[in-house]
Amino acid sequence: MNKKTTLTVLTAVIVVLGIGTAWTPLSAVATAQAQHQDHDGHDHGDAPKKGHGDDDHDDHGDKKNGHGDEHGDHDGDGDGDEHGGHGDHEEGVVRLNAAQLSGLALTHVEVKRGSLTTMVELPGEVAWNADRLVHISPRVSGIVSTVERTLGDRVDIGDLLCVLESREMGNGKMEYLADQSRFEVARADYDRAQTVYENTKKLLIILDPEPAPEAVLAKAKDLPVGDNKNKLLTSYTRMKVNYRNFKRNEALLASKIASEAEFLEAQGEYEVSRADYLSTREEISFDLELRFLRAEKDYKVAETEMRNA
Repeated sequence: MNKKTTLTVLTAVIVVLGIGTAWTPLSAVATAQAQHQDHDGHDHGDAPKKGHGDDDHDDHGDKKNGHGDEHGDHDGDGDGDEHGGHGDHEEGVVRLNAAQLSGLALTHVEVKRGSLTTMVELPGEVAWNADRLVHISPRVSGIVSTVERTLGDRVDIGDLLCVLESREMGNGKMEYLADQSRFEVARADYDRAQTVYENTKKLLIILDPEPAPEAVLAKAKDLPVGDNKNKLLTSYTRMKVNYRNFKRNEALLASKIASEAEFLEAQGEYEVSRADYLSTREEISFDLELRFLRAEKDYKVAETEMRNA
């Protein structure tokens, strides 16, 4: 091969290598250079330094060209057969040089225990707490004139919530007032009947030993009994007077001063008055129980109606 042919072949090789280098990405070139340096260390680590002299420069250049071809293949595939094993030992590790670190705002800090705050955005719906929400509805129909409370207000028992205008409510209120009036009357009658019942019982106990009418009047002075007091004391006093007259005629008859007819007349008047007193007492006792039970019944009925109103 002549000298001209040799120059032509070298020129073609240089052109091909230049085109391949132009199409190689910058990152691939940097990786190939780093792997090439690493490869040089493996291939020439055991060779003497003399091998890098001027005498062997041509041979080393040929080997370098051979490495260029290998690096071209390595850059194109991204995983060389000869240098791929070095990346496997550093999987998951990112290494940055000084130039790369200078362009990032990274600092070295000590690892410490702490808490992380994470915000999660999710769709949702805002609603009232069903356990603390009470639905209130009126028992009657009508028109709401004013509203004193609204949603979210805190209320207590007895607070005014709204004002309702209703004809049905008006009728119900009238019935309620009527029931209340009947209840008040029934309670007053019951209280009066209870007072009369208790005081009449006390008066009857006073009359049991049949004391003098003056003593009975003194003891029953502060006992409000009503008509029963008048009836009992009148019949009792009449009986006691006739009893004294009977005893006087009995003594006069024994002394032969009064006749037997006068004695019998006095005796008859006493017996009639005593029978009248006993019947009056019995009648008052029976009527007393009946009136008290009737008043108690009316009071309980009125009380029940009042509660249900």
